[in-house]
Amino acid sequence: MLERKKGHIVLVSSLDVKKGIPIDGPYVAAKCAITGFFEVLRQELKKENVHVITIYPGRIDTPMIENLKMPWISPKIPADKVARAIVRGIGRHKIEVIVPGILVLFGFLNTLSPRFMDWIVRVFHLEGWQE
Repeated sequence: MLERKKGHIVLVSSLDVKKGIPIDGPYVAAKCAITGFFEVLRQELKKENVHVITIYPGRIDTPMIENLKMPWISPKIPADKVARAIVRGIGRHKIEVIVPGILVLFGFLNTLSPRFMDWIVRVFHLEGWQE
C-alpha cells in the first residue's frame, strides 16, 4: 500500500470502546488498545493515501454470543449488516462507522454523562444475559 500510495486498512473494534460493559473488562481493554493504535496509524498513513477506518459494531449475531440474550435497546445485529456498513464506510472514506447508527447516541451520552450511561447499562442489562 505504501508503494502504491493507496489502500484501506479496516479495524473491526467494538462499541464497548465507546462505553465499557460490565464483565467485558479484558475484552474492552484489548479493543481500546488496538483502537488507540489505529487512531495513530490513521494519522501517520494519511499522507501516504492509505485510509484507516475503524468499525464500532454493537453485538454481532455470531456463535460467540449465540447463547446471550440481548435487550431490545441493543439487539444483536446480523454480520452481513456490519459487512455492508464496512463496504459503505470504505467507499465514503469514513474514519469511523458505528453499526447500527442509532448507537452513536450511546457514545454521545457517555461523553455528556458517564453516570447516566452507567445507569442505562444497569437498567437495560446491556451486557445481556444467558438464555
